[in-house]
Amino acid sequence: MLPFPNRTLTVREGISNIEMPRFKNESDEADWWASTQGRAFAEEKSREAQEKGIKFSGSPLIARLKKEVVNGRLEPL
Repeated sequence: MLPFPNRTLTVREGISNIEMPRFKNESDEADWWASTQGRAFAEEKSREAQEKGIKFSGSPLIARLKKEVVNGRLEPL
């Protein structure tokens, strides 16, 4: 599901625009994000955020799990 279901988001990539389509279901959305176009969209958004000085911290859950593996409280997969 889109974070803004009533909008179509676009990103400039060179000369062409990349548009995030409306998805019928989560499977279609996952396929789009895994596609070349979806990855290019994510890269462009990341680049824009870096230029604005926005930093990403990642998932708190993954950070906690990684810390537990390092401390020996959880076995790595």
